[in-house]
Amino acid sequence: MFYGIEDPEDSDAATGHADAIKLLYKKNEIPLLHCDNMMISFRNFTFLKDKSFVDNVLNRVQENDTEFSKIWRLHTYVWCCTNALNLPGDLVECGVHKGLYSSVMLSQIDLSAKGKKIYLYDTFTGLDERYSTPRERDQAEVSYQIESWEQDVRKTFSEWPQAIVVKGAVPDSLAETAPDQVAFLHLDMNAAAAEIAALDFLEPRLVNGAQILLDDFGRLENKEICPAMQSWFGKRNLPILELPTGQGLVVWQASNQEHS
Repeated sequence: MFYGIEDPEDSDAATGHADAIKLLYKKNEIPLLHCDNMMISFRNFTFLKDKSFVDNVLNRVQENDTEFSKIWRLHTYVWCCTNALNLPGDLVECGVHKGLYSSVMLSQIDLSAKGKKIYLYDTFTGLDERYSTPRERDQAEVSYQIESWEQDVRKTFSEWPQAIVVKGAVPDSLAETAPDQVAFLHLDMNAAAAEIAALDFLEPRLVNGAQILLDDFGRLENKEICPAMQSWFGKRNLPILELPTGQGLVVWQASNQEHS
């Protein structure tokens, strides 16, 4: 699906053109994926052929739900967590929302078999004014109008004792509960200052090779995040891989870093 065009007539036109393109590719038996503001063809899409993964996603969302359009992002998340299993340390997610990413991952991966936990941080009240701009709060407000938000998330993760749900603003809540070593870090708080503060706090705890997944790095609607991340990681001589999903991926290299 395409979204972001505010004019209803133009939005409908974009949808109509996309539907026509999909029909042409289907007629010619050419694989095409249209989701999450992407239209991509002539790919293998191996993750869509992984029945276990797709079933786990469908156990959380309906196929016609906008959340299902995040399936490539979900694949990337699970891939990063799988790599983190071979590293020392636990997993950390800052910005849980309803828990889609981490619940799909926990349905795929047995963290307890590796002796690992995932720490899930969220305010459950929206963006904290201390760590966000007015524009960021306006942008994200509609996504945070959720009844029984915290209770529902805790219920979702109650089946996994290795999932630790922590309420509070990041970075404050990290000081009390963050693991000593971090093998995977997911940043999805929709606020640049909060995400940079999380990196500042967790930097000494990131293990060599840790997977850092930036959910909104490439997304224009979160325009403050990209330059903030480029600056922070640039000072540490670490490149960010921008993915077609809008995510950014960094593999942490802890040795001999010099930054100002």
